[in-house]
Amino acid sequence: LPMFLMGHGMGGLAAGLHALAHPRKLAGLICESIDLDLPTPALVLGIVRGLAAIVPRLPVLERFHSRNRFHASLAQLSVPLLVLHGSADIVTLPSGSEYLHKHAGSHDKTLQIFEGYYHDLISDLGHEHVIERIRQWIEARLNPDHRGQIGIAYINTDS
Repeated sequence: LPMFLMGHGMGGLAAGLHALAHPRKLAGLICESIDLDLPTPALVLGIVRGLAAIVPRLPVLERFHSRNRFHASLAQLSVPLLVLHGSADIVTLPSGSEYLHKHAGSHDKTLQIFEGYYHDLISDLGHEHVIERIRQWIEARLNPDHRGQIGIAYINTDS
């Protein structure tokens, strides 16, 4: 059966790295609130970069190394890609999902920003709209006549 891999937050980053390493095994990649842009002050980022130079194997730094590896390889990402984010997410910023969509090499990629939604899209209020969008996206890719597409949608479920 076709395999679709989904990751949330840091798991989205791990799923993306897996998709880069094993693209032929996946029918699609879904990244929800991916951990690519954090609301971290510049001072903290400077300290982390300094620590990375001094103690490169510090476990807490693996998150930053993984993010850098993923950023550097985005052009090689070739699987169909669905990127989801809430516009009101303050844990991971929607700009990270926008960056992923813009720079991923996939010829079939969709970015969906849910207006007013927070970090955990499939557990928060209104999650049924998100789950339905995911279902529709997967179903379209299971259709043998489906052709790749590039799209961006800003979704307001209030209207």
